[in-house]
Amino acid sequence: MFKKGKANKAVSLALSLVLMISMLTGISVYASGTVAKVTSGLKAGSYSSSKVISLRTMTNGAKIYYTTSGKTPTTKSTRYTKAFTITKSTTVKAIAAKSGMKNSPVSTFAYKINKVPTNLSGSFSMSGSSALFPLAKYVSALFKAKNPKLSITINAGGSGTGLNNVLAGTVDIGNSDVYAKEKLSASDAAKLVDHKVCIVGVATIVSPDVAALVKNISTSNLKAIFSGSISNWKSVGGPDRDIVVVNRPSSSGTRALFVKWALGGQKDIDGDTSLQTDDSNALAKTVSNTNGAIGYLALSYVESSSLNFGVLKINGYAPTYSNIYKNSYKVWGYEHMYTLGSPKTNVKAFLNYMVSKELVPSYEALGYGAISKLNSAARSSR
Repeated sequence: MFKKGKANKAVSLALSLVLMISMLTGISVYASGTVAKVTSGLKAGSYSSSKVISLRTMTNGAKIYYTTSGKTPTTKSTRYTKAFTITKSTTVKAIAAKSGMKNSPVSTFAYKINKVPTNLSGSFSMSGSSALFPLAKYVSALFKAKNPKLSITINAGGSGTGLNNVLAGTVDIGNSDVYAKEKLSASDAAKLVDHKVCIVGVATIVSPDVAALVKNISTSNLKAIFSGSISNWKSVGGPDRDIVVVNRPSSSGTRALFVKWALGGQKDIDGDTSLQTDDSNALAKTVSNTNGAIGYLALSYVESSSLNFGVLKINGYAPTYSNIYKNSYKVWGYEHMYTLGSPKTNVKAFLNYMVSKELVPSYEALGYGAISKLNSAARSSR
């Protein structure tokens, strides 16, 4: 017979063993309680083709029942025995049940299937954001390959240009790094329909001579540099060299994002006291080749550039999407594709393709971020 202390230890050890088995195997070892909820092998979201759905529960021996009509499932609904295919937009709801236990909560998985058409013809055009240009160009090529009779024209020019062009009806899509209301009057912005496609981060870049000494910069020092109150790099631990600001024109959405989120909305220097270009490749080249230079660049260009420039942390955080998703790095914005009213057939099909879940890995490989990965704090900040 165990003494009281030893008995308690034995019980505690047994419970620990039970929990360990449950965690390692994913199997519930309890004979009563609530059945573990049903999970799906495919994340809810938008897709451009038919998808296979697999369901599971972590409770050993439980049976899964599901519906595809949107109705709440019961143990009289279709029993899940093997993976099934959905060919159109479908909401799957499922429960798991086991004798002697309470049924699991209802799990809901909403799938939007936007099949990519392959017989489109005619044409459409877009212009605007230089930050979004590489992705828009990449997706346009994929979409055109599926629709060889379709003509797509795409130009950059800056967010302000794209928004004014789509408002005037000279293009079908206006690409922008910022909300239309930040560049247009309230009445004009209200005429446009916003289609958010992804997010883009903006990095502070410096010339190699500066990067050798400066790795991180505070928000206050960054503001001082762009206001002109700090004019030599030695003031922030860099070389004894004049600071050369490489800026962008006021029409630039990348500039608007940088001013708002890196400079706190302050008026930054431009005109005769700074170089200006909205060509991201030209800006990167200028910073790389000019001693003492500083500028800012969308991560889509940082990721793809082979030029020699340094990328600064801001307040200790590197400009990475993992930091943006966690709301640690603040200089980022949504990428918008605006249409004048509801998009026409060709444009609507293209926009559906732009946000299909299959393209997310491509977005990240090209230096863009997925909206779905933002945490609640990051989302609420915008």
